[in-house]
Amino acid sequence: MAEVGQALTDELGSVLGSPVATNNTCAALNEHTPACTTQTTAPDRSYYWTAPSTGMFTFTTTGSAFDTVLLLLDAATNASLGCNDDASSTTFQSSLTVNLTAGTRVKIVVDGYSTRCGDYALNISAPTFASCAAVKAAIPNAPDGEYVINPTGTRSIAAYCDMRLGVELCTEDVGVHRGRTRDGSNLDYVMTSLLARTTGLCSVWALRGASDNRPISTLDAAGNPSMGTCQALGFVSDGTLVYCDFGSERGTCGYNVSSGYYRYGNGCTGCTMNDGFYTSYKLQGPMRISSVISSMDGSTRSRCRTR
Repeated sequence: MAEVGQALTDELGSVLGSPVATNNTCAALNEHTPACTTQTTAPDRSYYWTAPSTGMFTFTTTGSAFDTVLLLLDAATNASLGCNDDASSTTFQSSLTVNLTAGTRVKIVVDGYSTRCGDYALNISAPTFASCAAVKAAIPNAPDGEYVINPTGTRSIAAYCDMRLGVELCTEDVGVHRGRTRDGSNLDYVMTSLLARTTGLCSVWALRGASDNRPISTLDAAGNPSMGTCQALGFVSDGTLVYCDFGSERGTCGYNVSSGYYRYGNGCTGCTMNDGFYTSYKLQGPMRISSVISSMDGSTRSRCRTR
């Protein structure tokens, strides 16, 4: 049992549930004064929690035995992310819904109104959407990032969403996904991808132009592109880019080259189409000795960061 006046702060990891924690605040210190009510000198209890994905999360004290106040702080800066006294006019319990980016660490403070203290329950939940398009419809300015979606209605999975388009670029299930490059070329592309939720890396292969199935290479720094290759595809940044030899003297990497060894890139020396270096993707070729960043069959895969 805690001693009187003891400061209490626990780590919750990234757990979701109802409840994720239960305890009693009466033995704790009064360490916080929530901005949503100045009428409190009550003791409070704190927890650290990390958002497992990007999206909306709801924190409540439903099931508590006293009049609670709920405060959410950024763990790094101590800035307030939200505060609630009563969830509605019919309850003394508290509720907060906030939009967080994957990996954001927050401090959850369970406080009491006035001097009230007692037994409490802390609950954390995340609304589940059917798709990235549904997330975009519900939260129009939602940022790119990892969200939890339930496309089948039977199983929730993590997905990296391109929120400009409202599409999945990568999920925990292997799938074929479409995107549009952001480097200025506005190239519609298609790829096969797989998200490793624990590492925040998306494996990408069979990456090609959507209209002609030509493979895609890196953005060459010599062309002074405004962003990295994975950023151009809509991801956070490059992870590990792996190369497959491509060209008439190298190989096909499994792509259809019946009409020539052409690829999307921004640098080529000796090409008859779009020779030279550019700031964004161009269809260049034919290629004699070159490379692309994935093979059609997945034996060569590049990885992009999702967080």
